[in-house]
Amino acid sequence: MNTRNVLYENLLIDSLTGNILVMNETLQLDNFKISSNDGNYTLNGMYDTKPRTHAYTAIGIDIQKFNIGKLITIVPDLKHLVPILQNLDGDIHCKVEAVATIDSTMYINMPSIYGTCILNGTNMSLNTKDLIPRFVDLILFHGDQTLKTDSVSIRMVAKNGMLHVYPFLLDIEKYKVGITGYQQMDNELFYHFSVLHSFIPFKFGFNISGRPHHLHFKLTKAKLNDKNVFESSIATDQLNLGLGQNLREAIEQRAVKIEQAELLKAEAIDSTIHTDNELPEWQRKLILDQLSKFQKSK
Repeated sequence: MNTRNVLYENLLIDSLTGNILVMNETLQLDNFKISSNDGNYTLNGMYDTKPRTHAYTAIGIDIQKFNIGKLITIVPDLKHLVPILQNLDGDIHCKVEAVATIDSTMYINMPSIYGTCILNGTNMSLNTKDLIPRFVDLILFHGDQTLKTDSVSIRMVAKNGMLHVYPFLLDIEKYKVGITGYQQMDNELFYHFSVLHSFIPFKFGFNISGRPHHLHFKLTKAKLNDKNVFESSIATDQLNLGLGQNLREAIEQRAVKIEQAELLKAEAIDSTIHTDNELPEWQRKLILDQLSKFQKSK
């Protein structure tokens, strides 16, 4: 296939090249290269109907310098799978690889998804509305709802019906925040934020849990630091199902590569967020006093 000047969902594709293979009860998209007005990406995919009870699908996408808002417009399901994407804006390099089963009605069996996502962004802005509890937003950012960050690097793994977000750092103006957590496919979530640098004279953390419209908040000690975030990023930096190399192998041996020892090490680091480390009372009081002073100044 070799086409030019294609319009798809408000995306103007300048050129599209690749191969479509149909054989042995499978449909395969091989090495599709797409150049558009909003960025470039490479796509490999497969739809396999050999099993009699269900079908398999596999997809690998490598997106180069694409606007994240435009990406969500084109692939709206992303905002359900990775809700934090709705709060980010800017250009990203994103690599997504996943395999899953499909039922007889052509719906993806969400708990069956095994996949990885590596997202690197530059010149990003973070909208804190509906993301961070309002009183924490006031304490840290004085109510500014749009915050700028030069870059962000996020590693995610989907398996066993859950999306794991591995520890990463956000440098936001005068603040440094470590973030990690997970989200179930039914939108039940748990995230830990470690505030490593702010105008408050000590490190602290907070947990957010529940569902997007009914969240619970708890102040804690900071569970993340530069060292364990770095160790986790090294362990997950090579996340790869190898879909670009061998889709058939990826389908038959799905999740083998994301069960590697390095990833288990990252999960061990990530599990520290559930240790019960509450803030000392004097630190809790200081944070709440800061909020009270700020509210009175308004």
